[in-house]
Amino acid sequence: MEEEFNNFLQKVDEVGSIINGLCSKNPQELEKAKCKADILLSDDKVFDEESLKVKLDKTVINKRSSSETPGGPEMSPDAFMAYAEKDAKERAEARRENKRIADGFTKKANTAFREGDYDKALDLYTKAIEAKRDSWLLYSNRALTYLRLGLYNRTIEDCDNVIKLNEKNMKGWLLQARAYHLLGDFSEADHCIKEAKIRNPGSLAHIEEYLQQWKEAET
Repeated sequence: MEEEFNNFLQKVDEVGSIINGLCSKNPQELEKAKCKADILLSDDKVFDEESLKVKLDKTVINKRSSSETPGGPEMSPDAFMAYAEKDAKERAEARRENKRIADGFTKKANTAFREGDYDKALDLYTKAIEAKRDSWLLYSNRALTYLRLGLYNRTIEDCDNVIKLNEKNMKGWLLQARAYHLLGDFSEADHCIKEAKIRNPGSLAHIEEYLQQWKEAET
C-alpha cells in the first residue's frame, strides 16, 4: 500500500508539473508541458482517468492553492484532462496536415529532380521542409539538389541536419564528404567517409562503390 501511495503521489506531482507548465508564459516551458501531456495521455498504465480522478479529489490537488500555479488560477483535474486531450488532438491533426502538404511538395520535387530541373526541385523541397522540419529524407534530397547546383556549403549545412536527425545516415555522411571534397577540404571529406564507415559497417561495399563513382566522375 505504501509503494502504491508513493507511486500515486509521483503521478500527482507529474500532473501538477504539467499544469504549471501549461500555465507558463515561457514558450519553451509551455512546449515541454505539452509534450509531457502527450506522453501522459498516451500511457494507459500511467493515467487511469477514473481512479486518478477519485484519488486527486481526496488528496493533493484539492489542497493546492491557486498561488501554487504560476501564470493563472488552479486547474482542476477534469479541466487539465480536457485541455491536454484537446491540445494533443489538435497538434496530431496539425502534424497529419503538415505531412500531407510536405508529401505533395515532395512528389513534385522528385519529378523536377528526375527531369533535371534542379532550381524547381530546390524550391519544392524547401517548401516541403517548411511543412515538415523533422524529415532527414527531405534534407538529404535537398542536399543532393544543392550539390547538383554547385552550392556545396549549402549541401554541407543540409547534411548536418540529416546527421542531427539520424547520425547513422550513410547518405548524409557521403554527400557531405563529396561537398567537402569539391570544396578542396580533403581532410573533412576523409573524416566524413570514416564516419560513414564506422556507423555503417554492413555497407562498406556500397560506400566503396560510391567512392569509385567519384573517381570516375573526375576522370
